[in-house]
Amino acid sequence: MDENEVDELLVRGVVRNGQVVLDKPLDLPDGALVWVIDYDAASDPDAPAPLPPSPEKRREIMIALTGRLELADDPDWETKILRPRD
Repeated sequence: MDENEVDELLVRGVVRNGQVVLDKPLDLPDGALVWVIDYDAASDPDAPAPLPPSPEKRREIMIALTGRLELADDPDWETKILRPRD
């Protein structure tokens, strides 16, 4: 690749303790030049929609919103959350 050519690759990451931490490891050779820009997805109309919460996170949210904390460790929580409490 010519040094004036730019191979663009969009990778998501977050800054933690002053360092960029990527969501997934990126196999780049040592010495590869990268650009990091501040990106605000809320201002980008082409930004992908956020992923739905995982089943575990959805369970936590539903239990917290309904106040049914007694169902936190119940494997049948989804069926029981729709029934009124005894």
